[in-house]
Amino acid sequence: MSESTVKLLNNPYGQVTFNLFRQEEQAFVDKSLMIKFLDDKGMSKYPVLLRPRRFGKSTFVQMLKCYYDISYQDRYEELFSGTKIYEENLPTHNSYHVIDFDFSAVSTGNLNKLLATLNADIKILILITQNLIELMPRPYLMNLQLPTKITRTVRRSM
Repeated sequence: MSESTVKLLNNPYGQVTFNLFRQEEQAFVDKSLMIKFLDDKGMSKYPVLLRPRRFGKSTFVQMLKCYYDISYQDRYEELFSGTKIYEENLPTHNSYHVIDFDFSAVSTGNLNKLLATLNADIKILILITQNLIELMPRPYLMNLQLPTKITRTVRRSM
């Protein structure tokens, strides 16, 4: 009988940040193969994730962000090597701009507070987007398909 060594990983209870799990070698359940089914053309355009509390929904969404977001492109191998989806080598990884809304800090006790929080987050997102557009090269902007209001603003500033 051969001896084998088992490496125990830290349990990241209460944490949801997928990239830190991988970076700090913490334990997590590899649900990455679900991405293959989300990429399937027969899948609903608007999938719904229904799971009980403490079942990894937020971690799964963070994993999706790391998988699809262009800003994680240089960390793809670091974050996904050793996972099931890495073996699939799908062309969709790190090919989208991802907008990350974190609803964990949204106050839900009062409708006015909820709307004010969402409104403030959307205003911040608009400001960030406008600043990014200003940094883009002009030839790229001319071919970019943007909503009409933003397109007018961009073309006016050129």
